[in-house]
Amino acid sequence: MSMMTHTFTVAKKIIQPVVLGIAMLFMTPVAGMLNAALRAPPPVQISSNETVIYKTMHASVVFKG
Repeated sequence: MSMMTHTFTVAKKIIQPVVLGIAMLFMTPVAGMLNAALRAPPPVQISSNETVIYKTMHASVVFKG
């Protein structure tokens, strides 16, 4: 009986860090992406009153300033 308890204790000491390592392996990219998403700067909005027309068939470009 004592040998069985000792085996379970040793197995628990070995399995716990392995499971933790596997969990960290999968959770690190998720945590990294979440962190990057939270720290990302707001999108830049550019407003302009210029009209730009580009025609590829006739190769003409029109700029209105």
